[in-house]
Amino acid sequence: MFTECVGRPLARKKIPVWVTAIRILAGSLALLFLVAPASADELPLTLGEAERLAVEQEPGERALVARAEALAQRANAAEQLPVPQWRAGIANYPLSGGGFDQEPMTMAQVGFQQMMPAGDSRRIRKQLYLAESTVFGARAAGRTAFVRESARVAWLDVYHWHRAEALVAETRPWLEELASVVRSHYEAGHKGQQDLVRAELELAKLDLRLIEIRQQESQARVRLSRWLGDAAYRPIAQVLPQAPLAPDLATLQENLRSHPEVLADTARVDAGDEAISLAREKFKAAWSIGVTYGYRSGRAPDGGARSDMVSLQVTRDLPFLGRKQQNSELGAALQERRASEAELEQNLRQLSAILVDAFTSYSSLDARVRSQQDRVLPLAKFSAEAALVAYQSDSGDFNDLARARVQVFEDRLELVRLQVAQAKAYATLVNLGGAQS
Repeated sequence: MFTECVGRPLARKKIPVWVTAIRILAGSLALLFLVAPASADELPLTLGEAERLAVEQEPGERALVARAEALAQRANAAEQLPVPQWRAGIANYPLSGGGFDQEPMTMAQVGFQQMMPAGDSRRIRKQLYLAESTVFGARAAGRTAFVRESARVAWLDVYHWHRAEALVAETRPWLEELASVVRSHYEAGHKGQQDLVRAELELAKLDLRLIEIRQQESQARVRLSRWLGDAAYRPIAQVLPQAPLAPDLATLQENLRSHPEVLADTARVDAGDEAISLAREKFKAAWSIGVTYGYRSGRAPDGGARSDMVSLQVTRDLPFLGRKQQNSELGAALQERRASEAELEQNLRQLSAILVDAFTSYSSLDARVRSQQDRVLPLAKFSAEAALVAYQSDSGDFNDLARARVQVFEDRLELVRLQVAQAKAYATLVNLGGAQS
């Protein structure tokens, strides 16, 4: 505290107009970016709760799950035989003279016909639908992981700027008291006006910094509201959860192969295999069998009743007449399978690069956080204390004192930034590498 340095109070001298204008402008603009106060009974929004709410309220995951279930139902239907066809009619009805019993071949017919798909196409089509269902199921899990990571990053942004605002609130009283001390010294004739102007200027700059911080926090809450809705505007928890020690990179890369996005791409390749098999089945013949019963009326020439008729028909495709179409469909299935395999490799490389980058960042940031905590901040605080002692004994410069104290604020703010950046990198490790959340 600096109250022991305050001399006999005198009438205040006028502060330069431009410094006063900056402070008034800063104070006015700060009101524009105030976050709406939350109710006193609202509990702080923790990181874990933010992730849970984001997953519960996510419609994209539900849509993918519904698609997966729809394809599973199609797989059950694909395994069944086509619905039999029923038919009825009159055959060989004479146009001249008419009469149902005039001609011996006139009859009323009823029958059914059953189509039999080519080869093993029913089983293969079922497997194709199941593979596509697996694709959407894995993408639903991937969507959940993406939403969880996105909500975590958005929460961390809000936490970052909220902590920055708290640091401003902790620093401002110090600068205000320092300005009061400088003003007392100036009024007592011990210091020049330049020190007083510099003290007021530092306060004005801090007010302007607060405007920017509140604007950033407001924008961060808007981004968080994409995942949480109104819950994004609740008070933010003051404690940043400590992430467990990250596994080694080899373990993370091995776990990456079990990531839902990779599994979805793998299932897409499997679906391509089934599509190729289905295209090859079209080289085989489909066929159908039909049975018809014919009722005849009237009398035969010998006077007896005319016999009813039964007909049996078998119909078979001629696949060799459709070779051009079949070859084109097989070629298309082969190319689509190659495309799916290439996309799997491409996405795996991309995700692996993101994972390695996140692991490198996390490891580097861990060392920087410890250095900032254990070395930089203690030295900055010592420097500020030394500058204060020197200023109080008239052997130091006010600019050095102001610069040292502002540096403490900047170093504390940098520590928060590093901690948040490390937490974001860990969020990627959780998503892609299966690190413990």
